[in-house]
Amino acid sequence: MGLRVRIKATADEIGVRGTVENLDDGSVLVVCEEEQAKIENLVQQIRDRAEPAAITDIMAEEGSPATGLGGFKIKFGDTDTEMLTAIFMGTEALRRMDKKQDKMLDLQKEMNVTMKSVDSKMDSSLENDAEILKVLRGMRGGDMLRIAG
Repeated sequence: MGLRVRIKATADEIGVRGTVENLDDGSVLVVCEEEQAKIENLVQQIRDRAEPAAITDIMAEEGSPATGLGGFKIKFGDTDTEMLTAIFMGTEALRRMDKKQDKMLDLQKEMNVTMKSVDSKMDSSLENDAEILKVLRGMRGGDMLRIAG
């Protein structure tokens, strides 16, 4: 279901007229009518923007002009099938998001450990700076500071 919406959006963007629909075997059929360059662009954009759908093959066939195509439309199947497909796709999208969120949380934990280490080093550096300031403030005009290096 999401693939059809992306194909329609891409076709509208490019200016291709036609239809897109799911077939019973699970494949998606796109029928369009436009100049060759625009159709080739549509095919390339479908390949590039397909994720999360898994496109295994794209077959392009030339045929007689499809008359009466105005704009680009999605052909929907029966309501029950469309609803079940939408629920399935939504569930899969949530699973993918959950996995990505888990990875992000793991990275955040690693960053927190690193930040605690940096914080500790900064505290130590500030303590050293404070000691240096005490020495400098305690110096008299004729005193000399020697830094071994």
